[in-house]
Amino acid sequence: EAARAFLAAFTPLTPAAFRPLLSPTYHHSFAPPSVAIHAPFTRDAFLAHVASMARVMASFPVTATEIFEDPARNAVVAFATSEVVWRGEVLEAFRAEGLEEEGWRYEGTYVFALEFDAQGLVERVVEFVDSEGTGRARGLIGRALGLVGENE
Repeated sequence: EAARAFLAAFTPLTPAAFRPLLSPTYHHSFAPPSVAIHAPFTRDAFLAHVASMARVMASFPVTATEIFEDPARNAVVAFATSEVVWRGEVLEAFRAEGLEEEGWRYEGTYVFALEFDAQGLVERVVEFVDSEGTGRARGLIGRALGLVGENE
């Protein structure tokens, strides 16, 4: 249940949606290392990252396709898909640039390995990403931030 709640928090894409789910010692990292999206996040850094993405995304629905639970380790592995739902002003800016829908549409696949503390809060996440897709997503996010006058 906690794993589904964590994934569901990407839909509103607000720090408030994640805050009650994360332990004070939360740690979030990305794999494979060759992707090097960000340095690992602490709880506060992850919440700031979510706030940053929300500047250009209305939401980022993440849908579990398979979930495997390991009660002995208090851990879950979730296979998931996602899509970016851009803010209206970002879509307007993309269109004004002549970018067609297939140019700004992004859907991704992920594997989340989640570990929970004794209270059931998410303590650690390793997010396995598609390196090619993630590179494209980062480019779109950077472009979106530039178009709406923001700096990442």
